[in-house]
Amino acid sequence: MAESLLRQSAEAGSPEGMAELGDLFLSKSRLSARAVPWWRRAAELGHTGAIVKLGTIAR
Repeated sequence: MAESLLRQSAEAGSPEGMAELGDLFLSKSRLSARAVPWWRRAAELGHTGAIVKLGTIAR
């Protein structure tokens, strides 16, 4: 249910929803492949947390 609500928020253009959806994907699988696109979209909209997470995994 949480994933569905976050996906709706993210797809509606919410940077917070995008970042949270990325976090959810990472917590489920510990793989960032599904999380990165959502963090990238949030970062492009200025979401600071998403920018930090992308910088962290780029190291």
